[in-house]
Amino acid sequence: MNVSTRKDQYNSLEKAINTTILECYIQEGHYPENLKEIENEYHLTYDHSLFKVTYKFINEDDYPDVHITIL
Repeated sequence: MNVSTRKDQYNSLEKAINTTILECYIQEGHYPENLKEIENEYHLTYDHSLFKVTYKFINEDDYPDVHITIL
């Protein structure tokens, strides 16, 4: 897979995660506590063999710390 394609996938994943985090906050009044909540309740899927997502919940009112690493 070329670098441009991987970067496009990275950007799509980043946008999907951030959109879902905000959607959760709007609908439920708090940020998701973990990445599994986003995957299960909001049906976020991505290739775990291509990307590592680190998700750190801070509290219900502070935007979580999210880092995506290309593997």
